[in-house]
Amino acid sequence: MKSKKFLILFCAFACFFQSRAQQILDPCFQSPEIGMFYPTPLIGQICGCQFPFEASDMLEWDGDKWIGTVAFSQVDLAPPTGCVKRAVWMGTKDWTPGGEGIALKLDQAFEPGKSYSYSFTYARDGVGPPPIPFGPEAYTSDNPSMTGAHSIGAFTPTFDWLTDTLTFIATPTQSTHTWLILKAFNSSGIILAPCRIESAAISVTLPEDRTLCLGETLLLQAPVNDYYQYHWSTGEQTSSILVDRSGTYEVEIPLTQCPGTATDSIEIEFIDCTVVMEMPNFFSPNEDRFNPVFKPKTYNYIDRGWLQVFNRWGEKVFEGDLFEGWNGKTNNREAATGVYFWTIGYTDKNRTNYNQRGVLQLSR
Repeated sequence: MKSKKFLILFCAFACFFQSRAQQILDPCFQSPEIGMFYPTPLIGQICGCQFPFEASDMLEWDGDKWIGTVAFSQVDLAPPTGCVKRAVWMGTKDWTPGGEGIALKLDQAFEPGKSYSYSFTYARDGVGPPPIPFGPEAYTSDNPSMTGAHSIGAFTPTFDWLTDTLTFIATPTQSTHTWLILKAFNSSGIILAPCRIESAAISVTLPEDRTLCLGETLLLQAPVNDYYQYHWSTGEQTSSILVDRSGTYEVEIPLTQCPGTATDSIEIEFIDCTVVMEMPNFFSPNEDRFNPVFKPKTYNYIDRGWLQVFNRWGEKVFEGDLFEGWNGKTNNREAATGVYFWTIGYTDKNRTNYNQRGVLQLSR
């Protein structure tokens, strides 16, 4: 068996530093539709809006412009690198009363007394008072709204693209909070999806090397990400492959828009798992080397076993390991020629137990 090796040539930009962070379940902003979107189970709209067009907009960069913008929102600021795909634009309170925002679903609630950090990249853009830089406010809540929301501070205001980290100590109030809220108030701006890859991390973790039975299959799954390409040693280019033959399978994952690649491999052996056990009915423990030990004649897919041998009077003359067998001696003396009875028990590699009985002829 090999020792697992990861080749990681870059590390994650996304969002979380040395302090703890509950994970955002949709860090790539994939669940909403592009443009004016309705809430999803993973991303909510924070807006006292009367109409959908008043809420935050989900944007996607096509390499030249943002898709999903409303014409009169005047959003035209290109992302800082070509390694971004989605972002959200939220308008000031002068655009929508109370301001706009989004709620991001987390995988679990906060633990009081622990430190948490979140990092986002954002910039001032779109309609609103030009002299006011954009610094989104941040809250946590037990629901995707401002009802019962708990402020954790605000990110540093900026006109240009800025990556900033907000750190806070969770309070008992936040022990039920599973939503992170980002909200615009005094200024409008764009917030990039926190899965944005700049010097991004690909962590490829295929299963350990293993042995499987003929007829079985194994699904090999690489991490799924819109920024990844997949090059399997089989020639396939999907995120997962189904294998049913012995061999070494390797996947290489480069980024589509940024430098960096990662590889991992697995060795798989498919074997015959048919349980076979055949015992001889004759053995001759002498110096002619022909059947000198009474043990299995043919076997397959057996893990371990034991053997007992009895004489014609029912007395046990041997007990021991099935595969080491009986050498024809009892109490260090050669057993008499004649008929003996044997009982074996064995366990296959699936831990299923078996028992067999039979008769043997000992000759010298």
